[in-house]
Amino acid sequence: MYKLIIIDDEKIIRETIGSMIDWKSIDVELVGLCSNGMEGLDMIIDEDPDIVMTDIRMPVFSGLELIKRIRQLNKDIEFIILSGYSEFEYARTAMALNVKYYILKPCSKETIINTVKQAIEDCCSKKKTVPSYIFKIARKLSQDFIEKIKQPEEIINDMFNLLSDNNDCDYVKAVVLSFLTNIWYSYVNLIDSSIYYNELENSKTKEEIMEFLNGHLKLLSQKIIRNSKPLDSSKEFIKKCIEYAKENFSNPSLTLKYIAENYLYMNVDYVSRQFCKITGEKFSTFLGRLRVENAKDILRKNPDEKIYTVAEMVGCGNNPQYLTQLFKKYEGITPSAFVNLLKGNA
Repeated sequence: MYKLIIIDDEKIIRETIGSMIDWKSIDVELVGLCSNGMEGLDMIIDEDPDIVMTDIRMPVFSGLELIKRIRQLNKDIEFIILSGYSEFEYARTAMALNVKYYILKPCSKETIINTVKQAIEDCCSKKKTVPSYIFKIARKLSQDFIEKIKQPEEIINDMFNLLSDNNDCDYVKAVVLSFLTNIWYSYVNLIDSSIYYNELENSKTKEEIMEFLNGHLKLLSQKIIRNSKPLDSSKEFIKKCIEYAKENFSNPSLTLKYIAENYLYMNVDYVSRQFCKITGEKFSTFLGRLRVENAKDILRKNPDEKIYTVAEMVGCGNNPQYLTQLFKKYEGITPSAFVNLLKGNA
């Protein structure tokens, strides 16, 4: 299914659009409703949606500001602009940000459905989607391997059967990668997963991928017999995720998707669920608090530092308003008020 987020500061509009359409009937999962651009940004970072439907005029971030920030993150999302007639010039600006769809308010249910379907077609042309139940089966097979419930030969046969009806190379790679990442992080002390990830990525056909999988599982089985016990895989890769964020929070383009795909070599949806399960909070919340704590440290050392400079230093880019909103959210005061408290206590 394709993941959709709706962002509009008018509660009645976002809730009406969210409830009046049977999203599942058009292969869409409505993952959230947001009331402003900042909420929308956080949810996009956490959920990695395929489609975002957003109003233009909103508090904190306008729809256009939100789209600009997301484009800076290199997220390949289809945006649908919700626009009033007087805002049509804003919609023109959105076209320059590679936004292809806009809906003039007020609009009909049919207009929304048809526009979302068009956006889905664009999503289809960009990627081959894998049904979620396929990933679940692959993850179950990887757990069978780790817990030695089945022999490696049995698991390889099960993987061959799971993928027997699909010859698309990208599809097969996605499933095999989902299967292997759980194993890699259970035995992170035995192997350098980046080497094998690159080998998988360089495979050009389904046959090459399955040949790699066959040989790789046999090699792993031999190493496991000779060496060690599995680690707590979830805690291990979440620890790595947190460490990476602490080292790179100053990068305004930092997202969980980037960490999952380029550092952990894992499926972002799985990492997101595990992060929330283990830490008790979403990644965007953790990252927001991390940036605020580092901003506070900077201001403690130099209370006269310009707020816009601090914003850049902690990963809020050239948008001090974003840092201000984070401060209000996590500290209940603005950065300037925090500085005044510091000076008052000096």
